[in-house]
Amino acid sequence: MSNDLFLSGHEDSLLAILMRDGDKIYDAMGVVTHEMFSSNIAGQIYLAMSELVKNDHAPTPVNVIGYLESKKRINLAGGKGHVEMLASKEVDVSGYGIFLNSVIDSYKARVLHQLAVDLPVLIQNQPVDEVIAKAQSQITGLDEQRPNGGVKSIEELLISAYDIIKVKKDNPGIVGATTGFPTLDFATNGYNEGTQ
Repeated sequence: MSNDLFLSGHEDSLLAILMRDGDKIYDAMGVVTHEMFSSNIAGQIYLAMSELVKNDHAPTPVNVIGYLESKKRINLAGGKGHVEMLASKEVDVSGYGIFLNSVIDSYKARVLHQLAVDLPVLIQNQPVDEVIAKAQSQITGLDEQRPNGGVKSIEELLISAYDIIKVKKDNPGIVGATTGFPTLDFATNGYNEGTQ
């Protein structure tokens, strides 16, 4: 298997940059999900950063460690020492785009590699047209995959809905600026800044 399928050094460098320059996480979240990392450890750290940002907290090393500890996921992320090591990693910030694209390309290469491994078994057990359709679907899915779109699991939707309900329950009233239309303000929670 090619080493290009598992570029953990690039993944670590991307995480280090995101912890240093929290604004870059917004760009990364538009194209990368935690499942795209080749190691679960890196994926857990990225997931924590994404969840922090969604809750309006900067993805700093201190916040990432605190968040992972509060969710009892610090060991899944390699422990506190590992996160601190990543945060102190010497990395050229100008390589951000290279590291980001490397994570995406390596993920796609791993999915394609697995598809190539699975095809001989699928061909023996299923009609060829079905195998072709499945392969085309997977390849098209890779090309069209966007973290903010596509199909979400029911678990993700329920967690998201629960979080929204909890925030509204804990913070009654209008949070954003009023529009002058009470019914609209109640439904939208007021006018708020948009997100990317």
